[in-house]
Amino acid sequence: MSVAPVGGAMPLPPGTPARTDAERAGLAFERMLLVQLTQQLAKTAEPEGEASSAASQAYRDLLPGALADAMVANGGIGLAQHLAAEEA
Repeated sequence: MSVAPVGGAMPLPPGTPARTDAERAGLAFERMLLVQLTQQLAKTAEPEGEASSAASQAYRDLLPGALADAMVANGGIGLAQHLAAEEA
């Protein structure tokens, strides 16, 4: 079984016009917003009063960015499309 890597927004299929500056800016803003939202979500899921190792804290710190990347790569929440449409 293979798992696709989690990265930023998915590359465009061949033959598709390149993204405009407005589309790239919308995707970047949407990712930044999703990172902030998932950071707050992760804070509410941390166990209270438990000491955690440095390794588990490092993984916890990476989780919001990975979640945001996966959400944007799979269509996001639609904010980027609305922002790009407003710019056009």
